[in-house]
Amino acid sequence: MGPVTTGSDIEADAVSTRSDIPRSTAAIVAELGTTTGCIEVSTATDTREAAQQLARSAVEARLVAGAQIVGPVESVFWHLGEFGVGQEWRLSLKTHISRFKELEAHLLEHHPWSNPEVSAVPIVAGSDGYLDWIRRMTDVDSDE
Repeated sequence: MGPVTTGSDIEADAVSTRSDIPRSTAAIVAELGTTTGCIEVSTATDTREAAQQLARSAVEARLVAGAQIVGPVESVFWHLGEFGVGQEWRLSLKTHISRFKELEAHLLEHHPWSNPEVSAVPIVAGSDGYLDWIRRMTDVDSDE
């Protein structure tokens, strides 16, 4: 069976062509459209232990305020030209947009996979106390 092109494939290809363009934090904020300044970053690993290690290292480095690990979850995917199904552990990391590039670099360096998912979505609304907590915990100058 040959490859099937969908609207999401075309969209993904269009986005991937922009990866050569260096993006500033301001450009990322503009792209995501976040007004709170807070984002949720996702990745996944093949073991609970790897997920715990990534979450712990990101929190200890103050790259994220907190992380949740959910799993196992069933994943269906293409990898190295082959169709696959497997179990993964999903990480949801809460941070401020200003820490995204550092967090991305950290995840890519410490992740057991050579090309892991690292994606972010804006937190467009939330309780004032929660959003303030994310900002304080990811502030490099914070004494907390």
